[in-house]
Amino acid sequence: MLAYDDLTSKYIPELSDYGNITVKHLLQHTSGLPDYMDLFIENWDKGHFVTNETIVTEFVKHKPVVHFQPGERYEYSNTGYALLALIIERVAKESFGTFLKNKIFDPLGMSNTSVYQSRYAPRVLKNYTVGYVTDSLDNKVAADGLGKDHYYYYYLDGVVGDGMVNSTLDDLFKWDRALYTEQLVNATDKELIFQSGVTATGEKTD
Repeated sequence: MLAYDDLTSKYIPELSDYGNITVKHLLQHTSGLPDYMDLFIENWDKGHFVTNETIVTEFVKHKPVVHFQPGERYEYSNTGYALLALIIERVAKESFGTFLKNKIFDPLGMSNTSVYQSRYAPRVLKNYTVGYVTDSLDNKVAADGLGKDHYYYYYLDGVVGDGMVNSTLDDLFKWDRALYTEQLVNATDKELIFQSGVTATGEKTD
């Protein structure tokens, strides 16, 4: 249902003004799209959650300028990952979390792995480990202790694709082992997955 060379606008027509960005550009971080986080830091009411759909509506509203034309160079992009997740949701007609559960986690027996949004869609998660960060006084504190205005840990909790997958060491081992087989991905696709991208100037993205 998807092809690497499909235009992103085929699935997200709201972003047609952003030109010839393909699924492959998003996958290889060569789209040139600016990071959505900066857009929301500047313009968003931090009392509301951001979602993947919200990213699209805000890009349409504010029209942030691209950093370069598609394929010109490599630049890591959280925006690309978020848009890829949204494409999956629109094509599969189910949530990103449900899609990953049905297509990856359950087939591989990764029973302790899921998309978990602790603030946007809270639920009880057994043995969950909370992350800690350093505050302005160099103290280690739980991320939630920084308050709702801290963008990393609260109002971006509705976004999936560039994060929100929670797992365990055992499950990550299952994931790693599966990549040495064709249980999940066939040999032809694996060759593409682990192949370096190439920019318009011939530079490899590694």
